Amino acid sequence: ICMPKKFNNNLIVYENTVYSEMITVKELIDSFNKELLNNNKNEINLEYLTVVDNTYYIGLFQDIILFITPINMKNIEEDIVYQMGIIIDNDSFNYDLALLYYRILAIANNEFLFDISYIINEVVTTEKTIDQNNGLLFTKISDSNEINFVIERKYKAS
Repeated sequence: ICMPKKFNNNLIVYENTVYSEMITVKELIDSFNKELLNNNKNEINLEYLTVVDNTYYIGLFQDIILFITPINMKNIEEDIVYQMGIIIDNDSFNYDLALLYYRILAIANNEFLFDISYIINEVVTTEKTIDQNNGLLFTKISDSNEINFVIERKYKAS
């Protein structure tokens, strides 16, 4: 299983900081399933959920994997989402489908993202972290084996 990578590359920040509301892994999965159906895709099946190193993994299609990393791991009903994304092999023929899943995941995080095409284009072409003042950070991390399209939720320190 591919492991998600923490990102700290160059950050592009727009305007003032906006924070995300806390969301559980279960709430994110429910929202993601709703958006999958809206895009004529099959819902994910939690029977295929795997946990490795405090991260949830769910296969979406062939070599495309959804990962969700919570702040603290207990169970999907209580875990607060910290970071999530789509992992795909570098040599995959499913790159465009992976980007579609990334777009769906972004909308599942914030249904009011009106500029999601712009955000994804910026992430793909610049490989910088994009912060458009919507409570989410977007980035792409690549290495010789895989590509991670990552979304991180920004929470205000308590």
